[in-house]
Amino acid sequence: MFYFSDTVESKLRAIPELSVQYLKKQFDLVLSYNYEDVKKYELKYTSIYYSKMSDSILKTIPKFESVDVLFIGAARNRLDIIRKAYAKLINAGLSCYFFVVSDQTLEAYNDGIYYSSKAMPFKEYLGRTISSKCILEIVDTKTTGGTLRFWEAIMYDKKLITNYKYTKDSKFYNPKSIHYYSSIEDINPTFATNGHDVSHNYNNENSPIYFLELIDEYLSKQKR
Repeated sequence: MFYFSDTVESKLRAIPELSVQYLKKQFDLVLSYNYEDVKKYELKYTSIYYSKMSDSILKTIPKFESVDVLFIGAARNRLDIIRKAYAKLINAGLSCYFFVVSDQTLEAYNDGIYYSSKAMPFKEYLGRTISSKCILEIVDTKTTGGTLRFWEAIMYDKKLITNYKYTKDSKFYNPKSIHYYSSIEDINPTFATNGHDVSHNYNNENSPIYFLELIDEYLSKQKR
């Protein structure tokens, strides 16, 4: 079994010689979370399954100062959008923590965003997520599958500002706790601080156990 946990295009950029057709010949099952890739390459769809940390593990996570809006992600081809979103939220008086990973030197911007060549350690990442009121998601334009940012907001009862266009199809969608935007100009900064209590009522709907069950189901069908 082979699983694309990112877009096929991103993998092809990193590994130009990669062949999806070759993978399909070598593996009994090739899965993708990205709807467009599923259609284009005739793959099988799966969600990005992800475990919510247990209470015992969460007790070991470092605590950070609370912020209104958190963004953690790679620069990729969206740096201008990230900086524009940060400026809009800061100018609206919100407290923000933006951490951007890039293989380019970006400190010269000196705009309040934290730039790094290395990914943030997971425990810090989770601690900052839990300490935030709202998560900002800026989805790559090629992404048409549910993301980890979405599931983190759902699991840890955080507000979410997202441009993921399929958000409204989710059973968890509620305009009081999930704010969809198609461009940075659409973002309403007051959404993050309007005082609405968030409870997504998550009940392990995205547990990895379902991933294993899905694999078993697909492979069982092939044997028939």
